[in-house]
Amino acid sequence: LAIAKLKCLRYLVRTFGVRNLLSVLLEHGPSAYLARAAKFCANWGVPEAHRPATLSALSSWAREVGMLSALERAELTGRGGSYLRFLEPCLEGRGRQHAASSPADAGRSEKLRGYAMLLVNLTGAPLPPEDLAAYGRGLLPLARRGGGGGGGKLQPGTVATTDFPPGGRLLNTGVPTLVLVLPPRDGADSRWRKMYERCAGLESVGAGLKGRVFRGLSPAQWDEAVKGLPPSPLAAAAAAA
Repeated sequence: LAIAKLKCLRYLVRTFGVRNLLSVLLEHGPSAYLARAAKFCANWGVPEAHRPATLSALSSWAREVGMLSALERAELTGRGGSYLRFLEPCLEGRGRQHAASSPADAGRSEKLRGYAMLLVNLTGAPLPPEDLAAYGRGLLPLARRGGGGGGGKLQPGTVATTDFPPGGRLLNTGVPTLVLVLPPRDGADSRWRKMYERCAGLESVGAGLKGRVFRGLSPAQWDEAVKGLPPSPLAAAAAAA
């Protein structure tokens, strides 16, 4: 049965992961959509080795929809499979999000999309949208997470934020995760400094976090760190499956 479902995976994703969940994405946003997408994978028995790559592709689709105009978004629900006009280029790496990137940015984004990213904002101030865009370029922004895991499971191809040191419930999900901790600004309350110090031991909190926790990097320094990242384990797993 699992092999039969794997052979039908392309159809299952396009029908039950995209078409049937369009209303969730359009009406409730990407966080709710990806939560339902994860249930789709479980309910239809998508093989474990293929789930992260499937959810990464659906994250990319959600980001693509966010870049469409109001008229194009309305067209998604039209008759005759109009959504496929936007879906196929997205899945083939020819969508809006890819066209808007330079070759260097495209390569960086492609590497990052194999991971889930958690941005721990301990600056003591709200994270400016331009900073989130700079650190998570090419990733789908999700709703803020609580330190203990509130907000749902992290998914490949997404960037989530929290303003509290993350715990094991949030980090031990089986999804390759990158954690970037932003330090307190000058003059920030002492509680932010204490939380930043607690993050020094984050690599021991989640399995597989060794070498994936970064602290105090500027956007330019983060770009350099991404260049040195190995390919996500998802790529190797998908190739071997």
